[in-house]
Amino acid sequence: MSAFFSSTDPKSVTCSSSTLSRFTRQFSVLLNAGIPMHEALESLMRVQSDSLSLWVTPEICKRVTLGHRLSTSVAQFPRVFPATYVALVRASEETGKLVLVLNRLSDWLDRREKIERHVKKALTYPLLVLVTAIILTLGLFRTVIPGILDTVTGLNVELPWPTLLLLAAVRFIEQPLSWLLLALICIAALMYARSEQGWKRLVIVSLSVPLTGPILVQSSSSRYAHTMSMLIEAGVDIIRAAKISADASANPLIQQDAVRVTKELREGSYFSDVLASSPLYPTLLVDMIRVGDESGRMAALIRRCGEMMEEETMHKVDVFLNLLEPIVLAAISAVVGFIVIAVLMPMSSLVSAL
Repeated sequence: MSAFFSSTDPKSVTCSSSTLSRFTRQFSVLLNAGIPMHEALESLMRVQSDSLSLWVTPEICKRVTLGHRLSTSVAQFPRVFPATYVALVRASEETGKLVLVLNRLSDWLDRREKIERHVKKALTYPLLVLVTAIILTLGLFRTVIPGILDTVTGLNVELPWPTLLLLAAVRFIEQPLSWLLLALICIAALMYARSEQGWKRLVIVSLSVPLTGPILVQSSSSRYAHTMSMLIEAGVDIIRAAKISADASANPLIQQDAVRVTKELREGSYFSDVLASSPLYPTLLVDMIRVGDESGRMAALIRRCGEMMEEETMHKVDVFLNLLEPIVLAAISAVVGFIVIAVLMPMSSLVSAL
């Protein structure tokens, strides 16, 4: 069971969205049945056989039994319970809507897990084809192609640039130091991408890519809307909700803009006008917030807007994944075609000279 966790340090403990969703839903059912909180947590410790029951649930139960609030207890595990989760639980403790909030959170986690599973399932085939092609190509570069190139270079003809480029690639692959250098570059790039600054820059670059940009924008807007609706429904004030929703969006541009949004909200501006002044927020979301201001149904309208944007995100993901397969096959075909051209061009020059 300890394999589920990266460390026993509370700030390093992690778990999957599906595990957290199951815990939240079961916890909500027990509380709704009238069972005291500490007894509900003890029951979950006995019936669960997942990672939460090993370290997280006992610690939360211990703190709750000692008189700590549930929100401060779950906040000890920031990589298990997102900031949105903690803020909603804290707000529900003040408004008495804990069961309702836990149900909303479990639905939110289920939707996030559904999207992740859908993307992973759709990516399986293209990634398998790509990995297989890379392995076979490297095998050709180590076995067949060097012999062919030795024959081509022995023709004593001027080698065209595709052949020279292929020859340089073969020599690079044959050198162990080249593999070491490539491995070090990959490790450095991975470590930079895992850092906070590197991850933000990676996301910002991805937002400008034609294929992935619209998907990330739509996805972050959907998370923003869902979080905002849950926070407002739980009784969180609009300024605090705007800051937490920006953090939950996972969009660095929206997170940076949260400073401006909260500042203008404190000055008395309408929420819809604040968002409308920036191109980061979809027009649909701005219109829903404006109607919600006028009708007093902001939480319900924002939630519906989030669902619509989530459906649009799924559609764009499907389109992207349908395009990804032919793109991968076209890239593989281009590599094979380049190898064939690089080998045949010197032979063609020799035949023409005869």
